[in-house]
Amino acid sequence: MKVLLDSAVDAFHVGLAQRPNRRKDMAEAAKGLRMPSLSASERASLTRIAEHRERALSLARRGDLDEAVMAMNAARILMSLTRFSATVEPAVQSAHYAAVSYLSYRQGDYARARAEMVNALGETNRMSGDNTTLSARRVHLVHNIMKVDAASGSPTDTLKMGFRILRYLAMGPTEWPSDFGPGPQTKPNPLIAEYQSDKIVETMAGAVESLPEGEYAPYCVETKRLSSWKQPPSPRAWSWLSLKRWQFEGQAQRFLSAAASFLSAGPGATPKLWYAVALDIVVSYREYEPERAGRATETMVSAIVNSPTAPSEVRTRLATCYGAPDSLDR
Repeated sequence: MKVLLDSAVDAFHVGLAQRPNRRKDMAEAAKGLRMPSLSASERASLTRIAEHRERALSLARRGDLDEAVMAMNAARILMSLTRFSATVEPAVQSAHYAAVSYLSYRQGDYARARAEMVNALGETNRMSGDNTTLSARRVHLVHNIMKVDAASGSPTDTLKMGFRILRYLAMGPTEWPSDFGPGPQTKPNPLIAEYQSDKIVETMAGAVESLPEGEYAPYCVETKRLSSWKQPPSPRAWSWLSLKRWQFEGQAQRFLSAAASFLSAGPGATPKLWYAVALDIVVSYREYEPERAGRATETMVSAIVNSPTAPSEVRTRLATCYGAPDSLDR
């Protein structure tokens, strides 16, 4: 056990040194929304529509929901007054439906949020353009549907959908869930697919935590099937899915091995998951090697405490449970 624990600690430091990816750039690219060629009048109208829509989204994020609704209505009115070409109109509608979905989500109207995101996906299926870009958009929108399901208290549905999309990202177009419309002709760009896999697993993680005690068996069964899939787009995502399975099944050695693989890949697009697993290693060390744990994990704890990207809940748990330094509260 000591060797596995030390390997996991070493993997943490290897991962910590990994160059962070450009998460904001990747998040924008993963949306896969590129407008076709626009006429001058279409461009002018779209600029005004986008201004109202983005203002609505900004207001919704701040909690100013009434003003957000008014801004979104202004965008809708401008859309109704503009005549877009047959190639541009689906992209405009897709963006609008997705924005309305987000506003409904913030209002707590999850049924409408889901319906509007399905509408956005339907409009995407009407779009023409680069296949890899459109594939990324389809995945992005289905991931948003997953988030709505998770928020509405459907962890089992969230996990089922997550595994289905991950299977498509690993195996290709033939695995696209047919209930989401025509399948993409290809997969997203590999870097985008890796990013999307990580973010989907991050959403699945929240659903896993919401599963009732003792109802982990279906998750473990699905995870066992990962080994039959082709090369995963994100080894980091696959490692996390596996380590949770071993954790649920109480197989400590396999958990530590999978955790080391996950940590060595670095935080990537999911620093919250990465640091949570790092904390699990600190806990495991104190459980299995209590006499050595303090010295063996000292630099690891210090790195977590002083990392600007470590989630506050992880740092707080270290301070509360393990007597981390006061700098935790900085």
